[in-house]
Amino acid sequence: MRITEAGMDNVTLGVDFGVSNTVVAVREGNPRRSRAIPLPGRSRNIRAGAGDEQVPVIPSLIHYSPDGHRWTGQEVMERGLPESPGTVSRMKHYISSRSSARIVLSGSTRSYREAGSDFLVEILSSLSGENPRRIETVFAVPPEADGHYREWILSAAGAIGMSHVRVVDEASAAALGYRLPLRPGEVFMLFGLGGGSLEVCVVRVEEDGAGIRCRVLGSARDALGGMYMDRWIAAGVGELAEHQGTGTGSSLPDLLRSCRMAREDLTFLERTEIRAGEGPAYPFTRSCLEKILEGHGFFSRLHSTIQQALQTAGSRGYTEEDLAGVLMTGGCSLIPSIKAAVEERFGRSRTHSKYPLDAVARGASEFFPEDDNDFQLKHDYALRFWNSGKMNYEFRTIARRGQRCPSSRPVSRFLIRGTYEGQTQLGIPVYELPGAEQGNQYRSRELVSDPEGGVRLVESRDESDQRAAFWVNERDPFFLTADPPTLPGESRFELSFSLDGNKQLLVSARDLKTGRIAVENRPVIRLD
Repeated sequence: MRITEAGMDNVTLGVDFGVSNTVVAVREGNPRRSRAIPLPGRSRNIRAGAGDEQVPVIPSLIHYSPDGHRWTGQEVMERGLPESPGTVSRMKHYISSRSSARIVLSGSTRSYREAGSDFLVEILSSLSGENPRRIETVFAVPPEADGHYREWILSAAGAIGMSHVRVVDEASAAALGYRLPLRPGEVFMLFGLGGGSLEVCVVRVEEDGAGIRCRVLGSARDALGGMYMDRWIAAGVGELAEHQGTGTGSSLPDLLRSCRMAREDLTFLERTEIRAGEGPAYPFTRSCLEKILEGHGFFSRLHSTIQQALQTAGSRGYTEEDLAGVLMTGGCSLIPSIKAAVEERFGRSRTHSKYPLDAVARGASEFFPEDDNDFQLKHDYALRFWNSGKMNYEFRTIARRGQRCPSSRPVSRFLIRGTYEGQTQLGIPVYELPGAEQGNQYRSRELVSDPEGGVRLVESRDESDQRAAFWVNERDPFFLTADPPTLPGESRFELSFSLDGNKQLLVSARDLKTGRIAVENRPVIRLD
C-alpha cells in the first residue's frame, strides 16, 4: 500500500515500532477513522479475533545481503533468513538500552541505531512515496523512553524527509486505541507481552491540550516474550523426537517458525500440529502449551513482574485498587491462559484485551493534534536548587505554560554554582511543577555528587503531597562536567535554555572559569 497524493492532506500515520513486530496505522476519511494497514511483501496477517478479523504486522527484521540489497519484514522470513548473520533483529531493545554494539555484516558493520533507521526508512518510504513532507506521522515510544530514544526516532523520520512528526507514549496511544474514557488523575496499567519481553507499566493520566498523556508511576519487565516461548516449545519437540528416534527433520530456524505458527494457532484453536520441513507432524494442544509455560515458571514470573510495577507505584502513593483498567498489548496477550491469568487478578471488567495487536498504532494515528495548542507547553518547568541562606530547596522557573515551540530566543538564563571543593559533575534536574490548585509544596529527589566522585539519588525531607511534582529527567539525568573542578559557591556555568519544534528543552552552557563553550543546544528532555 502507498499513501496516495490525493489523500495526503487528510492522512495521519501511526507507527508502533516493536521489538518483534511493527504495526503501521493510518487515520483518514471523513469522519477520520484509523486502521492498521498492510505493506505487500513486508507484512503478514495475524488473526486478532474470534471471527475472520486479521491485523497486518511487519516483522521487525532487516537483512543486509552481500550484494548490498536490503530485505525487511516478512521478506526476511519468506527467504528463510531470520537467523542469518546478515539479519538484525530486536533493534528497539538495543536502541532503548543505548547499546554501543556493532553488528558485523558483509564487509561492514552497523550499529543498532543505524539498522533501526534503515528499517524505518525502508518501511515508511514505501508508504509515503515521493512527498513524505506532507504526511503527518506519530511514533509511539515506550512510556519511559528517554531523550536519546526520542531523538533517534526524530532523526530517523528526518532521514526519510518527514517534517510533520510527533511522538506519543505507548500508554497514551493504547488508551486512545482502546477508546477508554480516561480522565486526568486516573491510573491504569499497560500490560505489554509481545515477542521480546513482558513489560508492565503503571501510569497516571494527565491533562494535555492535545488530548491525554501518561506519567509512569512504576514499571517492571522480564524476558517472557514469544521468542522465548517458541524456544521452549522447540526444546520440547526436540526431546520428543529424540525419544521417538525420528528427528525433527528440519533446521532450527524452520522449527522455530513452525513453533511460532502453532503457538499463534492455539490462540483460537484447541489443537494444531508442529511440522517443520519434511519431518513428522507432532500434535500440539493448548494444554501442552500451558504445561510448557508452567514448567518454565511463566505464570509465577508474570505475577512477580506485575507486583514489582505495583510496588513501585505504591511508593508514590498509588495502590492496585486505584487502577481504572488494565490494557493488554502485544501478540502474546491473545494466548487464552495468559489473558485468563490477568483477568483473574484484576477482574474481567477492568481488563481490556480486544485490540492487543494494533491499539498502540491506531491510537498513535489519532494523537496528532487538530489545533495549534500542541505547539505550546502545557506546564511550568523549573530547576531545583539548594538555598543555603534559607536552608531549604527552591525552584526557579525555566519555561512557563503557554510557551510556544520552537522558541524564537532563549526562554531563560541561569548561573549555577559548585557546592563543594573538587566537584566535577553538576546536574541539571528539571521538574514539572503542579498547577496552582495543587499548592506550592513539592516532594522531590536530588542528584547529589559526593567528594569521591560518585553520584547518589536521595529523597528530600519534604513530607508534603507525594503526588504533586515530578522530576522529568530522573531516568535520563543531565550533567555538565567541570574541568578543572569547582570551588564551593563558585559561579561556574552560565546556562541558556531554549525549545525546539518538538518541545525538546535545549541547553547551552559556557564555562565561566575557562571561557569555553561546554555544550551548545544539547537536548536535555522533551517537555509537554
